[in-house]
Amino acid sequence: MASDLPPKGVKRELPPEVSPISGFAPVKRQATESHTVQPTPAKFLWATCQDMNESERLHIKEIAVEQAEDHCLRIQRVLESALGKTKGDASSTGSLAIERKMFNQWLEELNNLRNRHHKLEILVGVEGPTGAGKSSFLAALVGLSELFPSGQQGAATAVVGKASWNWDDKPGSEFRAKVTLCDKADIERAIKSLLKDMKRLSILKNSLPSDCDDPEEREDEITNTENRVKWDLPRIKAVWGMKREELQAVADTCNTEQSYHKALQLILKKNPQACRFLQDGAIEFSAAKRKELNSKVKPFLDSTAVNHGAGPPFSVWPLIQDVHMYVKSNFLRPGMTVVDLPGCGDATASRGEIAKKFSHRLDVRLVVSPIARATDEKQGQALMQSGFDEAQMKIRGKYDGRGFGVILSKMDEIDVGIYIEGSYELQSDPETSEKLGDLKKLRKRKEKGHSKLKTTQAQLEWAERERNELHEDYRMAMEGLVPGSEDQSKANGENVEELKTKADNATAACKRGLDMIKTCKSSIEKVCKEIEEIEDWLHDKVTQTRNQYVKDRLQENHAIRQAALNRSDKGSPPLPIFPISSKAYWKLRDKKPPIQSFTTYPSTGLPAVREWLIGATMSKREKHLDDILGAYQGLMAMMRFYSQEKGIDTNFNISRSTVESALAQTHREFSIVSTYMVTAESETDLEQNLGTNLSKAAMKIQELNPLEDVKRICKASSDEAVRVAAKWSRKYPADDHDPEMMRCNTYTAILSRNGSTYTQKGTGITYNWLEDLGGLLLRSICKEWDDQMNQRLMEIKAPIMEAFKKTWTEYVSQLKQDIRDNLPALEVSFNNFAATADDGLLPSDSSIQKMLDKLSEDASEVTDDVVELYGQELEPVFETALNIKGNGAYKRRRDSVTTKIRRISVHIARPIVNKLSARLEARKAVVPQDLRRIAQEAIDRLKHELSFHLHNLLENYPTNEELKKEKIELQKDIRVRVEEWELAWQPRESKDEKTMGLDLKSPGDTQVIIEDDDCDSDKGEEVVNNPLEAIGDDMENLFRDEEMQDA
Repeated sequence: MASDLPPKGVKRELPPEVSPISGFAPVKRQATESHTVQPTPAKFLWATCQDMNESERLHIKEIAVEQAEDHCLRIQRVLESALGKTKGDASSTGSLAIERKMFNQWLEELNNLRNRHHKLEILVGVEGPTGAGKSSFLAALVGLSELFPSGQQGAATAVVGKASWNWDDKPGSEFRAKVTLCDKADIERAIKSLLKDMKRLSILKNSLPSDCDDPEEREDEITNTENRVKWDLPRIKAVWGMKREELQAVADTCNTEQSYHKALQLILKKNPQACRFLQDGAIEFSAAKRKELNSKVKPFLDSTAVNHGAGPPFSVWPLIQDVHMYVKSNFLRPGMTVVDLPGCGDATASRGEIAKKFSHRLDVRLVVSPIARATDEKQGQALMQSGFDEAQMKIRGKYDGRGFGVILSKMDEIDVGIYIEGSYELQSDPETSEKLGDLKKLRKRKEKGHSKLKTTQAQLEWAERERNELHEDYRMAMEGLVPGSEDQSKANGENVEELKTKADNATAACKRGLDMIKTCKSSIEKVCKEIEEIEDWLHDKVTQTRNQYVKDRLQENHAIRQAALNRSDKGSPPLPIFPISSKAYWKLRDKKPPIQSFTTYPSTGLPAVREWLIGATMSKREKHLDDILGAYQGLMAMMRFYSQEKGIDTNFNISRSTVESALAQTHREFSIVSTYMVTAESETDLEQNLGTNLSKAAMKIQELNPLEDVKRICKASSDEAVRVAAKWSRKYPADDHDPEMMRCNTYTAILSRNGSTYTQKGTGITYNWLEDLGGLLLRSICKEWDDQMNQRLMEIKAPIMEAFKKTWTEYVSQLKQDIRDNLPALEVSFNNFAATADDGLLPSDSSIQKMLDKLSEDASEVTDDVVELYGQELEPVFETALNIKGNGAYKRRRDSVTTKIRRISVHIARPIVNKLSARLEARKAVVPQDLRRIAQEAIDRLKHELSFHLHNLLENYPTNEELKKEKIELQKDIRVRVEEWELAWQPRESKDEKTMGLDLKSPGDTQVIIEDDDCDSDKGEEVVNNPLEAIGDDMENLFRDEEMQDA
């Protein structure tokens, strides 16, 4: 063994088989070598809070991630400083070179981990009819006005717009955006396709019906080609500014593929800037102020034509894949990404198609519909009640009260009087009737008060004139007094006294008049206040009644559809419905006079939506945080092992290779077991004791089969198929009460598209017969799919982890036994290391959860192709119908389709189900391989951490005293920071902080108090034409108390 000792003062390099730093296992604080008692590993609060409620756990883990990132950045600065000092140092060989590599790997892992955390996207998307208020709602939700262009600006969102938290704090980059453009080749193919369609259309129109073998087929082809031209033409016109006549002239010159290519280049050259955009592939913007960023990004989000450089103005939206903004909003910081989708029913049909394709990628899907039209508006209803979408969400596990919700926008828009007149509920409500009666009386009192006030003001004006005249007469009389006879003097004196009395009475009357006017105004103000209170009560009552009525109707319809979907009336979560007013929210935010009945933030409905969204996304956020924290704990472990004081003055006369040889057999056996135990049974004791449970757990996954009952699935879908197909000729097939028929040309256009998506020009109505049938099939399997591939699949995690922990415990125990038998001098040190080994299961737990989540997601994607599969099966049906010509062809085509669907519906479903089953089995087949990978990753993490432990324990410091001193100082600096980090993660007694998430608010979400509000005056009763007629000369009794009381 002495021969294995390294020369004193020389560090050994890490063996080449040691893997790079990745996914380190969490390790707790260790005792020094002098301790003979194995220490108890420190328990971190984020790892021991399982018994707390969801919001408390989330808050703790979010804080823990922030603390970990902060402490890692402190360690990063220390390591970068150390790397800077040794850069280019000739002595940086051997162990120093290895340490440099270790540090660089650690820093790289930290950078990757931070990026992974910052790139979390929990997609919260809104869709709905154009003009429903989607963009306004999202802006209010995140607390940033004009985040996306709204319909009020004349050009609503035309592309997919996203907004996430901006982690970049560099000056000038506080707000950023990235515009991703479509592939140039796709745009070129679309232009060529348009030119070919226009060329073909021109030929067809210029030919005579008699020139064709089948005139009716000619008409069908004209209709179908015209529809395709109308679909693509707006996109080309928006970018290249070419009218239909110009494009037609270009298309008419094309006869060969080469000529089409030349025509394409001619068109592209008309807008060099658009070509540059496509060539770049992406455009990035940054700004210090949000409004500055908005002005830069707006032309890429909406359909406005603006100048992009020196050329003429044009719209860029047809070239855009999506626009992603990075902004500062507390709501977005936990990983939320809001998505604004183009409105359905848009005049440009292709925008609605963009929204449809994106909606299934959302974590939370919100349909926005104006509350006044929510139960009747066709497009909104189609989004809320799409059988295909409902089944897809159920299969994806998102139809559970957390993945789908309805936003009822514009709830402030209501006419109280008209609604009460039309509401039987309010008409028969005693309290409402009493309030209406009180309001009528108060308005009469208000009218009477205004009339009395006007009369009093007129009388006061007269009294003031009289007072002024009397005082003038009295003054002149006093000045005219001259000595005379006694009788004359007495008469003059009496006259002066009389004038004085009249003047004083007039003054007193004017004072009483002013007091009466003041009292009258006060009385009117009091009445106005009472009127305002009753009007507010009625407005709130009407708003709440209307809100509840709409919600009840939607809930009733939802419950019926859920019962059909689940084939049971039990266990269906209610549909989350939120009436909101974005306009009222911004009135409060901007400190403007609030809208009636919307005087607080909760009354606007936005806080309730935020709280629900935070709760709805908690599960995904917590899984992400667990994953990130496990990786951060691994980084902590690496630095703890490197910086621990053990090994400075200890020489065990043992080499690294000796230790590794002693443990190699156990490593190898465990790796074999981990690989083998999930693929087959073994007769060895090790397999029987450790691998059986994991094998059974994996087998339970293989046993999950939501498509097992093929006969029931086919019958359930086929029974409805005939009824659905019979309604394909209706303009509104989803509305059983609307028998209006679609036009013959529309029906033909859908047939020519093989039943796939077709949006009718003008009405914006979208038809998809294949989705109709695919929805029936999905609805027949979604209950079992959700039960097995979402619910039961997650329950299998527990036995998998139980088997994994059991295997892991045996593995660590055997390693300890190997050290005890072969290298007893290392037993205490190794036991201290092994005491923290169980924390290595945390990353494995997270990996298994991610594996199950991915399996659930991948399995659900099996059904994405159900529409395509139906298209393949039904192509002959639609082709046969198209071949029907002559008089009455429309009816005969409808009958042909319905008859064939009735005859073959069961036979169509079976091969589709079989194909879905095969794809599902392929997805499940990867589970054993994934489990082997996770097990091997756990082994590699422990081996790597053990390597660091041995590196510090067995190898001495450099012989160079200066380098030795620097390393000791470096280890001390790192050790201090690791200890601070561990301390920050320790449980605290104080629980003063509120749970992050439920306390998450946008700026300004506080109670708003109304200080003043104007009250409108209604027309009063007729005012006395001459208010002075009743006054007479009795100034002394004018404006007496009884009159003031009457006011």
